[in-house]
Amino acid sequence: MGKPVQVELLKPMTENQFLQWPMMFYVFTEIHECEAENLLINNEDLDGHIAAHFKRAPQVTHVVENELLVAAPREPNQVPLRCRVLEKLDDEKIRIYALDIGQTLVVQMSELKIISEYLASIPARATPCVLYGVIKPTAIFAKVARRILENINRLAVLVVSFDGGIALVRAFKLNGLPVTEIAQILAYEGACDYKPPNKRKIYPRETILSLRAQKRKLSISNREVADAILI
Repeated sequence: MGKPVQVELLKPMTENQFLQWPMMFYVFTEIHECEAENLLINNEDLDGHIAAHFKRAPQVTHVVENELLVAAPREPNQVPLRCRVLEKLDDEKIRIYALDIGQTLVVQMSELKIISEYLASIPARATPCVLYGVIKPTAIFAKVARRILENINRLAVLVVSFDGGIALVRAFKLNGLPVTEIAQILAYEGACDYKPPNKRKIYPRETILSLRAQKRKLSISNREVADAILI
């Protein structure tokens, strides 16, 4: 694990995010890498590029599953959506996944335009995350989790591991409270149990060298292995 990274919590958050288990939420960082031109771009500039491109880009007349496109914004004052085509429902309706907000939407064919190589090379901004250490959710979990996360705009996250494209993270509130880890706050309010990170057992170098000389191995109990993977 590296150092915590400050991220923005993507909103609005949908009801399904809190009802599903494990609870998933989306975050995005301020800076993104453009692979096509080997440069970094911030969210404000990226929004500007997407909006400008959408104005001049040609509309599509057909779609192919998994291709990247740009969809019209949901509201007049919002930014167009970089998206991936999931399926064609009929001649007019297309199901898409919006890369930068982490949502699946149904749009009209007429709302879709061709994406540029530049915009297609920038990774999705919305990173799906699941909280590390949260176990045994109670009946009030969804209600408490929603109240806590809806009142937070920015977090510090520490990635523990990845399961496909989903990041298992420790998430922290950016303030000076004694308890800042979201999983611990949820546990404190009775929404779940919290399993803290497993502490590694450190063996002296002399012990390891001695065992190596004797061609022996350190034994690790099944319980220790289970703890390490949160079973």
